[in-house]
Amino acid sequence: KEREKAEVIKRIVAFLCFLLPTRPTRLLYRLSGHRIGKNVRMPMLSFVKADNMSIGNDVVIRRFVFIDVKTLSLGANTIVSYWTQIKGETDFRCGDNCFFGIHCLIHCAEPVTFGFYSGLGPRCTVYTHGSFLPATLGYPAKFAPVVAEDFVWIAMEVVLMPGAYIERNCIVNPGVVVQGRVKSNSILQTDPHRQCVFDLTRLQKLSRKD
Repeated sequence: KEREKAEVIKRIVAFLCFLLPTRPTRLLYRLSGHRIGKNVRMPMLSFVKADNMSIGNDVVIRRFVFIDVKTLSLGANTIVSYWTQIKGETDFRCGDNCFFGIHCLIHCAEPVTFGFYSGLGPRCTVYTHGSFLPATLGYPAKFAPVVAEDFVWIAMEVVLMPGAYIERNCIVNPGVVVQGRVKSNSILQTDPHRQCVFDLTRLQKLSRKD
């Protein structure tokens, strides 16, 4: 009963904050036991609810964002853009300096994790489950976490399927469907069988010379 009561209170707080500007929203979330950093911007008409919430300094959550997960952890300087949805029964975590473009859909039936300085371009979809038809009738079903490590940029209209794991220093170009593991220092093209590997260290050295 106590757990159900706490759930109701958190949902009421989230609905109140949906109608309030940033300053009272920050205060209400802190009074509810959540960790909200300095200069966090959560304007009116953004809905954010989690059992456990940790939001770092200078995070920006734009209007018309919908977030409803078990555990929410947003690193400092992260931006969640307009009309993005992050929802599901488990956890969403990202490191500092992450970016999530407009109209992204992230479904957390299993945990979703983004590392430092990683993000999604507009209209990306992240699914941790690949099932709609009933598994009890023999249809295939897959549930698995999705991970993007540090310095991963996922361009517009990319789909991350259950179990996708992108190692650090990768770029995924528009329109790719990512399944399985992508090795570090890779550029993934629209053809899933065509994967380019580049020497990021060399590129960084050349850039420093300029």
